[in-house]
Amino acid sequence: MPQINDYFTAPLKNVHVHWGNRPNYQRNPYEAYIKIDMPTARRLQLLKTGPDYLVEGQSFYVFPGGSQGACHEYGKNLESRGDLTLLGHYLIDELHAQVGDTIRVTWVTATSVRITLECTN
Repeated sequence: MPQINDYFTAPLKNVHVHWGNRPNYQRNPYEAYIKIDMPTARRLQLLKTGPDYLVEGQSFYVFPGGSQGACHEYGKNLESRGDLTLLGHYLIDELHAQVGDTIRVTWVTATSVRITLECTN
């Protein structure tokens, strides 16, 4: 489980910020997620059965979704709970994130995270 001040960074690729707008898969263009690489998932023990984390200053939660690892125990994406567009609106409309930017996810409490733009194009 992540500790306070633990963090990870992730580059935003087109598929991350435009998950709902892929060829042959037209859904809401705001559907988005933050990629969790395997070393990060192991280091922070981001299990797919782990808890939800409130996004600081927002009214939605994120959780490690999808699966990766030999036994599929780790989450591979940080997703907004219940509606993939919540994270997308936050990244695009509030942080003004774009493809190529780097996102930083920091644990501010045991149950909440801060999501910020660390590096921009």
